[in-house]
Amino acid sequence: MYIKLVSVGFYSPYDMHGVAYAMITLPTNNPEAGVRLIRANKSLSGFLKVWLKAHSSCKTIPRTADINIIALGRSGLLPFVHIVERVCSGNLVCRLAGEAITVNFPANPRGQPLRTMFDSETYPFIEESYGRVIRDTVAHYSAGRVYRGDVVIYHSRRLMLPLANPQGSVNRVIAVVAKSLEDTWRPVAGAPRYEIQELAYIPIASLDAATPEHDGPGRADRPM
Repeated sequence: MYIKLVSVGFYSPYDMHGVAYAMITLPTNNPEAGVRLIRANKSLSGFLKVWLKAHSSCKTIPRTADINIIALGRSGLLPFVHIVERVCSGNLVCRLAGEAITVNFPANPRGQPLRTMFDSETYPFIEESYGRVIRDTVAHYSAGRVYRGDVVIYHSRRLMLPLANPQGSVNRVIAVVAKSLEDTWRPVAGAPRYEIQELAYIPIASLDAATPEHDGPGRADRPM
């Protein structure tokens, strides 16, 4: 199991251990590209609207308790939401996972360190993605295909946003995954577990430009 990075670099090119993985590098320092992609997806933009409302009320990074879970539930997004926390040991631990997330794992991931949920080839990208949202207080947008064996089973778009603990320290990530059935069940020899086609790290200040015009999941983003 591994991750193939196909096209990255909306905000800054992804580079792990000194190796540039981008085959197509888009203009750097351009968060507007990521914002446009968030706006284009009903699930991501609806989720962002809930986070932005909490952010506006708090005037800072919201705490977990500030997020309107009822609004996420009413819009049909809650099954696709998960929360990850950086604990004192430095590990990333899953604190909440909706039903559409748990079906991807043999057991409920709640309370489990992410390191135990992914293999050694996949985990460095997972660690970098969540870690950067926490460390730099930015949003993460990514999109790509998800495979099982050599078959595409769905296309995934993900939005990750920072959260604070009750004391106000940013050490958590709340994320939503929008699944669609585009380009599915197409066999690909030697396919990876995930294929990242788009990746953007977006400053929080740029997210206001992504204030959505619609709520809830679109038809292609509903549970399968």
